[in-house]
Amino acid sequence: MAWIIVAGFAINAFGCADGCRFAVAMVVAYAIPRLVLARARGSSAIAVMALLVIAMIISAQSILRMLDWTVLPDYSLEMPNLHSDDRGYYKWALAHYDGRVESPDYVVFPGFPLMMVALWKVLGVSVIWPVAMNSMFTMLAVTFTGMTSRRLLHHRVSVSPRVLVAGSIGLCGVLFYYLTSGCHVLKEGSTMLAIAIVGYVLAGMDCDDSDRLCAHDAVLMVVAIALLALVRTTFLYFVAMGIALMGITHWRRHGVAAIGMMAVLAIAFVAGNHFASYSVDNHLVIVDGGWDMQHFYMRGNSQQPYHQFVGNYFLYPWWKRMLLLPLTASVQFITPFPWVSYEPYVLNYILPRVAHGWYAVGGVALFYYFFISWRRHENMGWWPWWPALSFAAIAYVIAGSVSRYVLPFEAMFVPVTMFVIIRLYEGKWRRMFVGWALFYVVLLAAALVCCLEIQTGAVRRVLQRWGCING
Repeated sequence: MAWIIVAGFAINAFGCADGCRFAVAMVVAYAIPRLVLARARGSSAIAVMALLVIAMIISAQSILRMLDWTVLPDYSLEMPNLHSDDRGYYKWALAHYDGRVESPDYVVFPGFPLMMVALWKVLGVSVIWPVAMNSMFTMLAVTFTGMTSRRLLHHRVSVSPRVLVAGSIGLCGVLFYYLTSGCHVLKEGSTMLAIAIVGYVLAGMDCDDSDRLCAHDAVLMVVAIALLALVRTTFLYFVAMGIALMGITHWRRHGVAAIGMMAVLAIAFVAGNHFASYSVDNHLVIVDGGWDMQHFYMRGNSQQPYHQFVGNYFLYPWWKRMLLLPLTASVQFITPFPWVSYEPYVLNYILPRVAHGWYAVGGVALFYYFFISWRRHENMGWWPWWPALSFAAIAYVIAGSVSRYVLPFEAMFVPVTMFVIIRLYEGKWRRMFVGWALFYVVLLAAALVCCLEIQTGAVRRVLQRWGCING
């Protein structure tokens, strides 16, 4: 019934032929993660229903987004009105498919547009296919996140694996920025899937013997590494960080496996970097900073207040940027802001900014890192430090100015949040958590109010209207 409704809206939006194509594409995009979930340990009807709700959210956002891309005359699903990086990837794919447009100057990582070209060779040119592919990648990432929670926690908490899987998929369902990024013509969907698979495999290095690494984990890790090498080679640094962390802390059991993973990663990195538009030297420049980074990451009008506050961040020495890490990580944490400061105020723009779910998930995860992670017999082991260190590294490199870059790791905090929720249910840390929750909500609200005032002046206008201050 749900898919009939999706088909009806799609047909109404794009006509019978394209509407049916979209509906069938999204059914396939859902069916593959659904099959993976059905074969996973801890699968349940509730988990399947949660995944279906996520599929409906992604489908609705996809329809709205493609309507936005085709609303102007002379634009269609074949030649949509894309913007920014979406436009660059689509033009590059079209140029290499049949040469109908001029190729952009460069695409840093060609893997994702090459996937589009492959889809078009089989199905014909349409923006429907890359959107459906990214939607599938996103739902697969959510499914692997649920499986990761089960693998990490089933021997650490008292609830059943079914609760772990269903609860984690449900928590992913409130990460609207994460989910709606799968509707873009960007490499985020494939990157999120690769990182989710890596998280699942690394969890096998940090669990008991009943669920330790096996042959299918090796295959999954090779697939994830190869995918990242194609679509975002630089993220292999974070994979290497995770392998090193888990390999060193579990050397006796998984040292050989870690060495093998590193070898595969090194080969994939060399191959991926060969096809990328810039070399390892550019990676070092990105980390080191400089005027080019300052211009690229602090040039938008919306970033000027932040620029005025933090100064020429990318020209600072490394130790000063490290001192600013609490600030840059906080900026990365709270953006995008949960309001739209420009017109039109439509669901297509509002839904990705419903950040309250992420604030809840992230806030509970922060409770774990501040109060539980250092308790030897009560923590989750070393795995949670991988997403935390990756989050911090991204904030350090780009000053927290592009929250989209950290999206693949957003879902990796879901297992941490799930652990805290279950331990609270079991009666642990309740009084401590209530105190933290009150402090966190007040601090977050104050930060958002300050940001709203800086960006829009809305707070001052409200106070003037109430007569609290003079004009």
